[in-house]
Amino acid sequence: MCGLQRMIDSYVRFLCNDLQVYEDSVELQSVFIQQRDEVCRRGEVLLTPALGFTSQQFTETIDDERHAQVLREQQRDDDERKKLTTTTAAAAATAGKLTSAQVGLTEGEIMTIRASPYSL
Repeated sequence: MCGLQRMIDSYVRFLCNDLQVYEDSVELQSVFIQQRDEVCRRGEVLLTPALGFTSQQFTETIDDERHAQVLREQQRDDDERKKLTTTTAAAAATAGKLTSAQVGLTEGEIMTIRASPYSL
């Protein structure tokens, strides 16, 4: 893999795929691979180890990275939603609007929340 291809690959790996820079680096690397294959005539003129990395492999790598990014974003969203739900439930329990069973907290946890010096 040549220096330019390594540089582009590092941008692709480390940037979020929803950024324009990411999309541009993916496009640039795709063009680079196509140009390399044309100039080398797929190994007829110049045989180089870089020819071992094909457009198909690149596409599969990008698809895998995008899928992994979606999973990371879903996990982050789920974590944020869970945190928000817990915070909202605790606040409602503190205000006496929900029972401990509705909140999913034990009665002792509810009592601790109500006894907090920061309670309403």
